[in-house]
Amino acid sequence: MLIDKPIDIAQLFKLHRKQRGMSQARIAEKTATRQDMVSKLENRPENIRLQELMNLMSALDLELYVAPKPKKRWHGDW
Repeated sequence: MLIDKPIDIAQLFKLHRKQRGMSQARIAEKTATRQDMVSKLENRPENIRLQELMNLMSALDLELYVAPKPKKRWHGDW
């Protein structure tokens, strides 16, 4: 999935959490954090720290991959 904005990560995280039948409280328990931190990721992800994101993602066995954008090709006429 292409991630363009912080909300994209939030929606993907929430989708995986719900698919696994886990509550925000359960994620918080697994990561030794607070439930409001999980809520922050899902509802206001713009200011979450990278370490917090990585910890929360680990509770769902999710990984973050970074790759270069594909080069755009020009398809116009000469």
